[in-house]
Amino acid sequence: MNAYISAPDLTDSRFAQQHPLRILVAEDNYINRRLMLFQLKSLGYIADARENGRECLDAVLEGSYDVVLSDIDMPEMTGIECARAIRDAGFGLAIIAVTALSPEITKKECFEAGMSGFMRKPVSLSELKRTLREVSLRKWVNEVNLVVTANA
Repeated sequence: MNAYISAPDLTDSRFAQQHPLRILVAEDNYINRRLMLFQLKSLGYIADARENGRECLDAVLEGSYDVVLSDIDMPEMTGIECARAIRDAGFGLAIIAVTALSPEITKKECFEAGMSGFMRKPVSLSELKRTLREVSLRKWVNEVNLVVTANA
């Protein structure tokens, strides 16, 4: 069985209930975009998707997302440029780079642009789950900190 698509021990449609997140996928390649949406759906998520960095930025500015899963090499606006623009606009959501590019070259650039994580293509379902679990935990910790601070 192909681990990038599904495996009985990794596919869990309840995962999204345990780790609720509003997800935006930014990917210009149709097949890669559909595969990521399929993987997210197998975990119980209904994610939004955009075809380039400009559309992604517009969606973040208009919507309410917890995480962006962003390709790096996209037309109109790269994932790096989009991440910088999201941070410059004051948004603190998680931005995860999803790329087939060399990790030695792009990881540093991704983190300097304000991205909070990095996944190499092809993304396995187990890596996607691990990443979303981490994003969900960080979101929960931030929410708890806001409540504690507000009550202090």
